[in-house]
Amino acid sequence: MNRLLRGRTVRRVATVLGTLSSVLILAVGAAGAAGAVHATQDVTGEQFTCTNGNVFTIQSGTISLVMHEGQTPSGNFNFTGTITPNHVVATDQNGNLVRIVGADWFGATGSDTRFEATEIDKFQILGASGGPVGTVNETSHITANANHVQSFDFNFGDCATPPD
Repeated sequence: MNRLLRGRTVRRVATVLGTLSSVLILAVGAAGAAGAVHATQDVTGEQFTCTNGNVFTIQSGTISLVMHEGQTPSGNFNFTGTITPNHVVATDQNGNLVRIVGADWFGATGSDTRFEATEIDKFQILGASGGPVGTVNETSHITANANHVQSFDFNFGDCATPPD
């Protein structure tokens, strides 16, 4: 399952880095990199798509984002973030209500010669009975240095998170 630089993994890392750099610049200016950055975002309208054809469209709820970054005197850096859903309710294409619970964790470390990033998505889409009607269970990792770039993506779920 070890694959070279899948397009989705690269896009996800690039998106995460772009978003994080914007947020971190604001956070450093506001908080001096001393503490975590907290944000909340409405996710109404976002969709989880599943391999069985189900599409779950979020009707209400928010996500909470907590991020922290650091840098050593020598220039090495690190950041980590966690996204958790808050009271997220969605419907499938037949109008059935579901709840979405779980978390997305991402983090990276780097220096002027090496970069590593990992993202882990773990979500359950819970039906009216409380049992899962879909799952997101994906781990992605990328390592890059001057000599090579290597990435992998393990996906054991049957649904995907909304596009970044």
